[in-house]
Amino acid sequence: MRQVTSWVGWVLATAVVAAGCSGGDEPDQKEPASGGADATATASAGVTGTATGTPSGTTAATPGAPQVQRKGVPAARASAATDAVGKALTSLNDALATPAEAPSILDDAVVGAAREALLAQAAEYEENGWAVTGEPTILRTVVRGKGSRVRVRACVDQSAVVVTDSAGNRLPTGTGAPRTWLIFTLEQAPSGWQVVEQTFPADPDC
Repeated sequence: MRQVTSWVGWVLATAVVAAGCSGGDEPDQKEPASGGADATATASAGVTGTATGTPSGTTAATPGAPQVQRKGVPAARASAATDAVGKALTSLNDALATPAEAPSILDDAVVGAAREALLAQAAEYEENGWAVTGEPTILRTVVRGKGSRVRVRACVDQSAVVVTDSAGNRLPTGTGAPRTWLIFTLEQAPSGWQVVEQTFPADPDC
């Protein structure tokens, strides 16, 4: 049986295509869950949470809420960027859940090379009769940057995500850690923040 990768595996496998780099100026070490010189906020429950602007060192206010740590980024900007990453991850997951509908599912959350790479992967899933079930969860993010461009380092738990074949059988997805750091570069457009690049650190486990 051919081994396939979950949507996170897809992201890792296509990082060079989508981002054209291997982590940029992001540090390789794991980010702390909280603390640091800049403020830490919490986001509402779910993949597309919104930061509340709570003081540094606080934990998630509700079960499953991603924690947002900002590095020199205003709270509102960090919140919006985290929301955009959540929206992008939802689009990625939905596109691989129903790959035949990927072009219509992907709106303006993911653009450029990242979008093209996902559409190519969705076409492969459609051809092989594969589909994704389950939803990823953002556990925490670290947001840094200024102006119209920011980078979001997101710790994502994909343990609930499963790849199945046309008969509904679960396919092997390798032995990668269920929690993975992913790095997204976002640019601000009139419609809001958009993911334009995606990569990962040398040590992606979080």
